[in-house]
Amino acid sequence: MIQKLIFLFLLVSLQLTLTSCGSSNMGGGAAFNTVNASVSVDSAKNPLLSDLAAWPDQTAICTSDPTKAPTIVNDLVNFTITSKTSITNGTPSALSVQKVTLTFTPADTLTPALPSSFAVQYTNLSGSTVPAGGSVSIPVEVATHNFKNYFWNTVLCQLVPVYSYNVTVAFDLIEVATGKAGTIAAGMVVRVADFADK
Repeated sequence: MIQKLIFLFLLVSLQLTLTSCGSSNMGGGAAFNTVNASVSVDSAKNPLLSDLAAWPDQTAICTSDPTKAPTIVNDLVNFTITSKTSITNGTPSALSVQKVTLTFTPADTLTPALPSSFAVQYTNLSGSTVPAGGSVSIPVEVATHNFKNYFWNTVLCQLVPVYSYNVTVAFDLIEVATGKAGTIAAGMVVRVADFADK
């Protein structure tokens, strides 16, 4: 009986070990040959309240006066990519960040789906490097000028609900020393409206 229990314990332990080591993309992270990588979003910007317009005169919002026209400010969010060494012998490698992909999906039934050009957005990040065993903060333009322009006719100066999107932010990485590629991702929420200016 005791031998059977020991055998079952070893079998379960082996299964858990294989499950945890067999995937290159688990829980938003990725395993490379010499390091593991993960990414996190700045909690102060999640959810991101993406204000469509900043009005210079709060007493003349939505005026047709061109001298009081609003300005659009792109929304940047910082993401921290962290590398952890996964080998005991040899030299761990740095990671090269290739690009970031943002995928927007409606978070509720009141929020419309976006056209393909905004639903999936790509930004080239070649040149950013994550040192082995270290971390780097990368600013990502989550709500661009064009993205906000898209909502002007439907949201700006109209009594509509706040639109909410679940956004997956995925970074494509390459391990410099080995050439192995992998993807890490973080999720966030973007809420779009003409919020009251502070």
